[in-house]
Amino acid sequence: PTESRTLVGPVFIRTERRNLLPHMKEVSSTVSYTFYADQPYVMVTTLTEILEDIDVQALRNSEIVFNHAVFDEFAWRDPSSGKPRTLPLDETARHPLHAVHVEPDVGWLAFLSRKQACAFGGIPLEVTAIDRLGRQPMTQQPYIYVNNGPWMYWSRGLVYPFGSNNFTRMVRVPAGGIYYERTAYLPFPLGKAEPFEKIESTSARLRDPLDVE
Repeated sequence: PTESRTLVGPVFIRTERRNLLPHMKEVSSTVSYTFYADQPYVMVTTLTEILEDIDVQALRNSEIVFNHAVFDEFAWRDPSSGKPRTLPLDETARHPLHAVHVEPDVGWLAFLSRKQACAFGGIPLEVTAIDRLGRQPMTQQPYIYVNNGPWMYWSRGLVYPFGSNNFTRMVRVPAGGIYYERTAYLPFPLGKAEPFEKIESTSARLRDPLDVE
């Protein structure tokens, strides 16, 4: 990276990186990883800035990839019902079709293995799209989707014409667009009585932290 630094202290360790995307001078990417003392999650912030007009088939972020030897099921907290939903991956459509679409304001999402009683989850806390010139920021198909192929992954589409009915269509994203996300990633054990208690409680704590005066 052209810019990088690491901060180390008693409360947290943070590493920050910034650079142009490989082979793409039109897009700048910044990412930070923060590990807090005695906390089980890593806080990840990302900022993607469009420096020059660019035509895209897929501008995406927040992608998490595993192989099938690790997990075999997907779960998420449904924003409409407020309850967890689950989906065995062997019952879903296969790549290149999407296994499932999830609302962009999902409370949390996770890959899991009931056999191993473990999971890896993501808790989206902030998602923002703005434009430096005050225009309406470019977004298309801004949902989260799961893909089930030789691997499994979830990803958030920001400008994602590939996810439309015409997946060959290119869309121009103008210079000045900025896309920011803050997400907590949490490996966690599945509870016996309430499998998702750990990610539910962590999500609630991060969304409504203690107010210390």
